[in-house]
Amino acid sequence: MQGELQYILPVYPDQYADVQSVVMKLSLAYLVTYNGADLLSGEVYTIPEGGSGSDGVVNLIPLIEITVPLPNN
Repeated sequence: MQGELQYILPVYPDQYADVQSVVMKLSLAYLVTYNGADLLSGEVYTIPEGGSGSDGVVNLIPLIEITVPLPNN
Protein backbone atom coordinates (compact mmCIF):
# COMPACT_ATOMS: atom_id res chain seq x y z
CA MET A 1 0.00 0.00 0.00
CA GLN A 2 1.86 3.07 -1.16
CA GLY A 3 0.37 6.46 -0.35
CA GLU A 4 -2.44 4.91 1.64
CA LEU A 5 -3.17 4.53 5.35
CA GLN A 6 -5.27 1.74 6.73
CA TYR A 7 -7.06 1.99 10.06
CA ILE A 8 -8.61 -0.96 11.84
CA LEU A 9 -11.48 0.20 14.00
CA PRO A 10 -12.04 -2.38 16.76
CA VAL A 11 -15.80 -2.13 17.30
CA TYR A 12 -17.77 -5.22 18.22
CA PRO A 13 -21.52 -5.93 17.85
CA ASP A 14 -22.22 -5.83 21.60
CA GLN A 15 -20.67 -2.33 21.72
CA TYR A 16 -22.88 -0.78 19.05
CA ALA A 17 -26.22 -2.59 19.23
CA ASP A 18 -28.15 0.72 19.21
CA VAL A 19 -25.62 2.82 17.28
CA GLN A 20 -25.65 3.36 13.52
CA SER A 21 -22.20 4.95 13.25
CA VAL A 22 -19.06 5.85 15.18
CA VAL A 23 -16.74 8.83 14.75
CA MET A 24 -13.01 8.30 14.25
CA LYS A 25 -11.04 11.38 15.30
CA LEU A 26 -7.57 11.75 13.77
CA SER A 27 -5.05 14.06 15.41
CA LEU A 28 -1.41 15.04 15.03
CA ALA A 29 0.63 14.88 18.25
CA TYR A 30 4.22 16.06 18.47
CA LEU A 31 6.78 16.93 21.13
CA VAL A 32 7.68 20.62 21.40
CA THR A 33 10.17 20.29 24.24
CA TYR A 34 11.56 17.23 25.97
CA ASN A 35 13.51 17.50 29.22
CA GLY A 36 14.33 21.14 28.41
CA ALA A 37 15.46 20.55 24.81
CA ASP A 38 13.62 22.69 22.23
CA LEU A 39 12.95 19.99 19.64
CA LEU A 40 11.13 22.32 17.22
CA SER A 41 14.19 24.53 16.83
CA GLY A 42 16.32 21.49 16.02
CA GLU A 43 17.91 21.02 19.42
CA VAL A 44 18.79 17.37 19.97
CA TYR A 45 18.07 15.67 23.27
CA THR A 46 20.63 13.10 24.33
CA ILE A 47 19.94 10.67 27.14
CA PRO A 48 22.42 11.14 29.97
CA GLU A 49 24.27 8.14 31.40
CA GLY A 50 22.29 6.37 34.06
CA GLY A 51 18.86 7.10 32.62
CA SER A 52 16.57 10.05 32.39
CA GLY A 53 13.35 11.45 33.75
CA SER A 54 10.63 12.50 31.39
CA ASP A 55 9.29 16.04 31.19
CA GLY A 56 7.85 17.21 27.91
CA VAL A 57 5.40 19.52 26.23
CA VAL A 58 3.20 17.97 23.56
CA ASN A 59 1.02 19.78 21.03
CA LEU A 60 -2.10 17.99 19.84
CA ILE A 61 -3.79 19.24 16.68
CA PRO A 62 -7.15 17.73 15.68
CA LEU A 63 -7.08 16.97 11.95
CA ILE A 64 -10.36 15.42 10.88
CA GLU A 65 -13.38 13.51 12.14
CA ILE A 66 -14.60 10.65 9.98
CA THR A 67 -18.05 9.16 10.48
CA VAL A 68 -17.91 5.40 9.99
CA PRO A 69 -21.27 3.69 9.32
CA LEU A 70 -21.73 0.39 11.12
CA PRO A 71 -23.52 -2.66 9.74
CA ASN A 72 -26.94 -3.58 11.08
CA ASN A 73 -27.04 -6.44 13.57
